[in-house]
Amino acid sequence: MIKRQKLIISIAIIIIIFLVGFFPRWDSTNLSWANQTQKIAYTDDNGLPYMYELDSYYNFRLTENFLKNGHFGDTIKNNQSWDSLSYSPPGRPAVYPPLIVWLAAFSYWFVNLFTITTLLQTVFWIPLFISPLAGIAGYIFVRKYAGEYAGLVTGILLVTAPLYVMRTLPGFFDTDMFNIILPTLTILFFSEAIETPEKRNMAIFAVLSAFSLLLFSMAWTGWSYLFYIMFFTGLIYIILCKMRKINLKKFLEVFFLFTGLSLVLIAITSGIEGLLSLISYPLSFFTFLPGTESFGSWPNIYESVGELQKPDLNSFISGAGPVNLGLGIFGIFVIASIMLRKNMRTKYLPDLSWYVFILIFVWILMALLAYSSSVRFGLLVIAPLAVFSGILVGVVIRYLDNFSWAASKKKKKRIMSIFLVMIICIPPVINMDQNYSYYFPGVDDDIMGSALWIKSNTTPDAVIISDWSYGHFFTAFSDRRVLFDGGSQNTPRAYWVFKAFSSDNETLSAGIFSMLSTSGDESFTTVENYTKNTSLTVEILNNILGIPKYDAKIVLRAKYKIDPVMTEKILNYTHPAKIRPYVVFTNNDMIYGGQWNFVYGDWNFNNPQKSNYTYSGGNTNSTGEILNYSNGVVLNLKDKKTTWNKKSVYSAIIVENNTNYSFLINNKSNYTAIFLMKEKRVVVIDKKYQNSLFIKMVFLKQHTKLFRPVYKNKSTIIWSQY
Repeated sequence: MIKRQKLIISIAIIIIIFLVGFFPRWDSTNLSWANQTQKIAYTDDNGLPYMYELDSYYNFRLTENFLKNGHFGDTIKNNQSWDSLSYSPPGRPAVYPPLIVWLAAFSYWFVNLFTITTLLQTVFWIPLFISPLAGIAGYIFVRKYAGEYAGLVTGILLVTAPLYVMRTLPGFFDTDMFNIILPTLTILFFSEAIETPEKRNMAIFAVLSAFSLLLFSMAWTGWSYLFYIMFFTGLIYIILCKMRKINLKKFLEVFFLFTGLSLVLIAITSGIEGLLSLISYPLSFFTFLPGTESFGSWPNIYESVGELQKPDLNSFISGAGPVNLGLGIFGIFVIASIMLRKNMRTKYLPDLSWYVFILIFVWILMALLAYSSSVRFGLLVIAPLAVFSGILVGVVIRYLDNFSWAASKKKKKRIMSIFLVMIICIPPVINMDQNYSYYFPGVDDDIMGSALWIKSNTTPDAVIISDWSYGHFFTAFSDRRVLFDGGSQNTPRAYWVFKAFSSDNETLSAGIFSMLSTSGDESFTTVENYTKNTSLTVEILNNILGIPKYDAKIVLRAKYKIDPVMTEKILNYTHPAKIRPYVVFTNNDMIYGGQWNFVYGDWNFNNPQKSNYTYSGGNTNSTGEILNYSNGVVLNLKDKKTTWNKKSVYSAIIVENNTNYSFLINNKSNYTAIFLMKEKRVVVIDKKYQNSLFIKMVFLKQHTKLFRPVYKNKSTIIWSQY
């Protein structure tokens, strides 16, 4: 009877955790923050919001390729699955952690056994069903050490963690949904293996732990951090036990079985190269950190990616969840104090082994270190913090058991325990909707309209030039090549795109676009291999890309003394005889991140650092002839005067009703203010950029010397070269 009651309680808690994780995420699809017009703009033909994370469209396209071709690419090149649309030319290998694609393909097949649905609809909903499972795994793990209430707290804190909520909403079809459940399962099964008294069960759980790690390795490229933590924690534990002469036979059996089996499985699935890579970096816990590397003197584009920045204090706390972070860190000290005192440990945490405590402790420390270096790694710290938070609650509840008044009043103690759990769990549950309030989908109907226009009105070999963040979306819906995307942004060619936009020399911009679309990286890699000097390479190409081929030949031979054979080779790449057709995509959202065009487009290769630029945006609610903007700009329409922080600007450009006009204010100033009257926005830039291609296309939206708009809607434009 008691076992049946416990089973009912466990099932009830599992259902509660799942529903808490499920319904608020499901509710996010209503776009409650939006008015009716916005809801229409941000939903697709199926009535679902567009994807929140544009990498989701890459995972969608890989799944589509897998179902159609049997591999992740759209073609086979050199006996390798190849993605010809991404990073074109030449494309790149279609290599990606396969679990998300396999899961999507299976889900699509399974769902269509019962109903008819599209692949896009299927992948949209997958995070909704996967993310609550992390809370269930956390509950099962913690309850065996600290009881049902403790497990419930862990489960709720996991599924409500703000960063986890944002990155596992329906429409966030990315690998983040695996980054809590699979590490938690790996450690859960490992702990069961070392704690179970039966040898048969020990082997089963060790195998399950290794298999969970294998799944993690097929889900995310950063999986190795977990293997390192478990392996080195095991070594530390072995050393400590040897020093204290504790019998290690059982632990060693589990440890070596898990380690050996993990390596074998990973070698089978990833090949010998994957295994050697893992073994060759046993101390590099954070080799998976992107955004820390660059290509020599070329700019590091990862610096412009928001999720790769170091979190400030507010985002650090809010990402993991204030309750989870506070309880988890406090729990470290309380639980450590209990573990160090035998009588306290026997009373409050008799089932928590030293190895599991050390493992979770190291897990938290390493995860906090990773999180402090990059916002995107906030997911890593959520699980271990939630585990210690739950165990801490379990300790408090057991502490209540030791009061004489509570021992004789079990009902009162139960009420206090429930009250404690409610105090901890209700706030993060209530605040879940705040985690996605004003969280916009990555595209809208206007961008989709541009994608479909490109598909219908360009040749199959055309290349799309856009902000890298839209690359995956265009390859999925335009079925055309892109120069770069969310998987290839940090490459030298990014500099050239930014250079083309930041330049006021349109012949140079057109030369860069033609070169990249037709020959890709061949031009600058060829020159750099010849000069062995990045700065000189950039100088040479910037001097020849904006002039005719014959003149460029003279420059290469006379100014740079390059031999005839190499000159012809370079010119074949920089001035190709047949230029691949291309279009340029711009939209209004590019205004908000426009500074990066000038940061990287004016990169100093002799002294690599961010260029000295100005790009200050502001908004206004003012009406009338004098407008005050949030960034300190004041526009006096009557007197045609503009100041920024009480100082006159060089000139003001007014953009209104599809026309623009400007007026000169102060010849001695270095700044130009551009006013977008309809949007009630101003951007102050260095005056040297006021005639840049970026300003002409994104702000002024009018024909330029060499480019004309061939398609327009409310917020996007497709440009073609004359």
